[in-house]
Amino acid sequence: MSDVYASRRNSHCAAHGPRLANGVALAPDESFLLVAETIGYRILKFWLKGPRAGQWVEFVTGTPGFPDNISLSESGLVRVSLPAPRVRYWISCSPGTRFCGSWRTGFRNGCNPRQAEDVVWVRAYHPDGKLVHDIRTKHPRLSFITAVAESGGTVCLASAHHDVLGRIGLSQDRERFPILGRTEERKF
Repeated sequence: MSDVYASRRNSHCAAHGPRLANGVALAPDESFLLVAETIGYRILKFWLKGPRAGQWVEFVTGTPGFPDNISLSESGLVRVSLPAPRVRYWISCSPGTRFCGSWRTGFRNGCNPRQAEDVVWVRAYHPDGKLVHDIRTKHPRLSFITAVAESGGTVCLASAHHDVLGRIGLSQDRERFPILGRTEERKF
């Protein structure tokens, strides 16, 4: 996978790194990019400026599901959608492993992450990579969350599998005094 910087006249490959990069968020000061590496179960940071410019570092590793779309919230948190929990077959495709069978074979054999449990799952991380919110719940008309964004104390959700949008209201107290590392059940 290559990140490519483009201008109106030219483009060039800036770095090689993540496999199956799915979501990208640019820091407000444009000093780094965050990249969701779906099959690696991690979020990487690519430094654009400063002494580490051009370097990849791990921002979050070992997510419990497939990190998909990511966004930076008004409150400074990094919001991440997790469409599905880990699937055994895909674990063999994680970074550092030598064997990765055909993903097409995995789909045919019932290892398709789209067939995983129906869940509404989003996480929020502090800019230092620490987990702040882990919201996981079920809804009869929404699951497989592939996009997440926060605005005005509301987390907005979208799915590639459903024709509805979801939203979760956040209380002011939870944002200022989060429960670290604990799953929060939310009703729509």
